[in-house]
Formats: sequence, C-alpha cells, structure tokens
Amino acid sequence: MTKRNMERGSSSKERMNFSAIIGVAGIVVSIVIGGWSVRNLMQARLLSRWRHPSLDGLAGRRVALLGAVQVRRPLRLSPLGDCLWHREIIRVYKRRSWSTESDDSEMADFSVVVDGREFRIPNLPTEVHGGESMSGWEDQDFTDLIFGRRRVWIQKWLPVVPRLTVVGRVRRVGGSWEVAPDAAAGLLFTSHHPAKTALKEAVKGGLGLAGAVAGMAAIIYFATR
Repeated sequence: MTKRNMERGSSSKERMNFSAIIGVAGIVVSIVIGGWSVRNLMQARLLSRWRHPSLDGLAGRRVALLGAVQVRRPLRLSPLGDCLWHREIIRVYKRRSWSTESDDSEMADFSVVVDGREFRIPNLPTEVHGGESMSGWEDQDFTDLIFGRRRVWIQKWLPVVPRLTVVGRVRRVGGSWEVAPDAAAGLLFTSHHPAKTALKEAVKGGLGLAGAVAGMAAIIYFATR
C-alpha cells in the first residue's frame, strides 16, 4: 500500500468517526427535544381538561386544577413583595463562555382550593407561566476586570395571585390532599387561564416534536447514503 493510499484511508476513517460522533450527538439532542415535546403535549391535554365534574377519585391521577390561592406563609421579598415562587440564577461570563454559578428557588407555603377542597402544594414547580422576571449585570470589582469576568443575575417570580392552575399528580397524605410533581408531566404553575396555557404548550410540543422527527430523519438519511 502506497503512502498516498494510507493517507486516504486514514482521512476516510477520520471523516467516518467525525460523522459517527455528529450522528450520535444529533440522536441524543433529538431524543431530549422529543421528551420535552411529549411533556408539553401532555400538559396541554391536561390543561384542556381542567374542569372536573367531581373531585372524587383523583388520588393518584395526574390532573390540572384551577382554584383559589390560600397562602399560609407568603414568600416576602424586597422589593418584589409577596410571592408564591421565586428563582434566582447567577451566570458568569469568563474566557468567552458562560457558566451557571448558582440557581436557587424557593416558594411560599400555600394551597389551591377547588370546590371547597384544599390541595396543598409542597414541592417546587418544574415550570411556571404568568410570572415576572428581570435581569442585570453585577458591578465588576478589580479581579473581575483583570480576568475579564462578568456576572449577570436573573430573577423570576410569581406574585401572589387570587387564582392559580396547577398541573401535577394528586396524592392523599393522611387526611389532606396534595398536588406533587408527576414523573411525566412535572409540576406546572400558571396564573393564565388554562386554555391559554394549553394552547401555548400544544404549539411548543407540536413544533418540538416535528423538529425532533425531522432531525432523526435527516440523520438516518445521511447515515444510509
């Protein structure tokens, strides 16, 4: 085998290895997007069925509940006021890349009351709609200027609202009712009308699923050429 042929063979193997890596990465991304999209579509389906003729038999089921908010202990944050949920993210820009320095969430002790039945919300949500947000840069000190580092903070919060829709799994704990995160649907809070959030989640889920399928189809096409 000549030196030129060996170089061609080596170059061909490198291209194959690179294509394989890109293909595997594409498959993983498509699967992740597909999973998120399925969750969005499931949430949309639950939100579109928020009206319940009876609350009996809900234990162990994933549902969407729209009810009046009853706050036991509010989350008081200055200058934001009383909140049901708050999240603060601090991201750092250094050496031409971003990293997350911290991501902290907290919430009030509250329940939603549906047809006279109280459902406590003991867990942090996985998704929030209808909240507020703001962001800004922290002041740079001397070391930040030397190393070219900047910090940006992002705050997201849900103020105390009179009514809230919660998507999750209902469970009975002793003599009380709770809505907890569901393995598939998560735990969603929205201050918007359920129909509005259902439409938004359906659009997100449909577009995401279409993108995931298209990505997988493209990978299969190029892999079999």
